[in-house]
Amino acid sequence: MKAVTLQNVHFQYEEEGPAVLSGVSASIQHGEWIAVIGPNGSGKSTLSRLFNGLLLPRTGEIYINGKSIFSDDDLPVIRREVGMVFQNPDHQFVAPTVRDDIAFGMENAGVPREDMLQRIETVARQTGVEDILDKEPHRLSGGQKQRVAIAGVLALYPSIMVLDEATSMLDPNGKQEVLHTIRSLHASSDVTILSVTHQLHEALMADRVWYMENGRIIHDVTAEELLHNLDWLQEKNIPLPYAASLYQSLAHKGISSRSLESFLWREKSR
Repeated sequence: MKAVTLQNVHFQYEEEGPAVLSGVSASIQHGEWIAVIGPNGSGKSTLSRLFNGLLLPRTGEIYINGKSIFSDDDLPVIRREVGMVFQNPDHQFVAPTVRDDIAFGMENAGVPREDMLQRIETVARQTGVEDILDKEPHRLSGGQKQRVAIAGVLALYPSIMVLDEATSMLDPNGKQEVLHTIRSLHASSDVTILSVTHQLHEALMADRVWYMENGRIIHDVTAEELLHNLDWLQEKNIPLPYAASLYQSLAHKGISSRSLESFLWREKSR
């Protein structure tokens, strides 16, 4: 059983409006990290909102851990299993302290107090926010805020985490903090991750990359396969990371070797 299965999914916001998603079919294995890239308006964020039923497809089928998104019995379970982290962490804060904010979702879910306290400590360590648990969320840096948002989601023990451009509003330091948290989570747990991003260097950290265009997944490739199609990426006006751009320039000059590829993969894993 796969973590996510999409079968011929179509979506439009208005019945007579333009199609936002057109015949999307794909699947994600348990514990896999999928990055979604593509131009504005390609359907990336809309697709991410289908994973936990924030939106429902017009036609097609979506299964989350074998459960149908259209089942009245399964949908509440799916919403507990799929955690969402959005662009602006300020929109996700509801409590006066970081500790209380992480606890908020668990309180609503009826988690016993002793379990709640243990979960707070655990996810705080996972996300590196254990030293700011008693601080006010609005006084934190952008990177800290987003890590707190991730901690609040992780405290509910989701099997799938969806990050919709979670680093797009952060400064470089904040982005690095959040990306480090996501990579550590991926390496140390079996949580399935879907991350929507405009940044190729972020996408290359994932196991696989979906490139979307006009409401469709045009390419479903590994990060390594993507790195071997740099000319195609430039044709799509996707800015290359510095290391990839350097590799391409040297390759065009006939300097293509395993040492260059090794260098590129070291940059990818930084």
